[in-house]
Amino acid sequence: MRMPGGNAGHCVMRVYDDIFYKAVHAHEERLRAQRTRDQARRVINKMMMPEIDLLVRVAPRPWESLESFAYRAVDLNGLRSLSEIASALRWKPGRALSLERCHQLMNSLGEGYTQLEPMIPTEIDRKTVLLGGHRLKRGLLALTTSRLCPDCVEQHGYGKAYWSLAPLAACEEHGTYLVDCCACNPDAPLSTTRPGYMQCACGADLRYQPRRHTSSAAQSLAFEIARRYKTDVGTEQDDHESNSSMLPPETTLSELLDLTTFLGSVNPDYANMNLDRTRPVVKLSHVSKRFELAAQALACWPTGVFPLLRFAYSQQREAPYNSRTAYQALQPVMHAAERWLSPQMYKWFAEAVAAFIQTPSAWKSHSNSLPVRDCAHGRN
Repeated sequence: MRMPGGNAGHCVMRVYDDIFYKAVHAHEERLRAQRTRDQARRVINKMMMPEIDLLVRVAPRPWESLESFAYRAVDLNGLRSLSEIASALRWKPGRALSLERCHQLMNSLGEGYTQLEPMIPTEIDRKTVLLGGHRLKRGLLALTTSRLCPDCVEQHGYGKAYWSLAPLAACEEHGTYLVDCCACNPDAPLSTTRPGYMQCACGADLRYQPRRHTSSAAQSLAFEIARRYKTDVGTEQDDHESNSSMLPPETTLSELLDLTTFLGSVNPDYANMNLDRTRPVVKLSHVSKRFELAAQALACWPTGVFPLLRFAYSQQREAPYNSRTAYQALQPVMHAAERWLSPQMYKWFAEAVAAFIQTPSAWKSHSNSLPVRDCAHGRN
């Protein structure tokens, strides 16, 4: 039996089908046009990016820094200075690159240089930089100055990318503090305009700079930071390789760097601690002292951090000594820790503070003095 209005129903369906297919066709055309524009933009960007045909190809070394690689390329290809290749590539050393700019720089050096990507500080967003596969806060990197271990460069012939981690002040292999200036002018950082990777603008060979040896605790902390940098992101870490700091095994590189910076900046004045957080300290003459404080605190956790807490407590306490005044005096430190550290590391630090408050003998034992931290931000 034929339903009334059947032909009308077919007509309506046919109209809907036509509208649907026209919409799909229009969408496909828009996608095709977008792909064409994207491809044209990539071609134009590549044409605008200069290319350098290096006569002598330079193979990147394990965990090498981009600065070290560029200086080796300059030396092996008979170029006059790093500024020559940087100017030709329109590359500004000391700055994080956008992901697109990172790919352009690799393309400009020729095929096969995708292995450069881990050594290039790549900007993820306004606050985050990717280096060596690790997502790091911009403040955790010291990109505007060169940091060197003369012994490492003398022994291996290149510099490490993780030396640019701002809180790191020491070489884990040789137990010496890194160098970021020449004896000719200790207040001036090394510049990328210097004639050679290990040569100052004054002509001095940086391999012969005076060495300053670290404590065993500082070398251990440097080893732990370097180990976490070299560990592929997402892989499990071997508990047997952990150092004596007894860090939580799942601690990331970024968390360890935040913790190191925080411990080196513990101060009874919350405003001063917050200034250290918002204006990171990168000059090694300041960083090395803070690094030593953090290393001593982590060397025997939690009692190793007691001198830092005792210092803050002694400056803020209200007589008499008791757990209530200890808790109140350490509130600025706890507020700073809550803002500075990840939830996991904050909980771990809070447990150490609780142990300190529950140990009356720790409040007054030994001296309240700490190694002097010089004024990194012009403060007294």
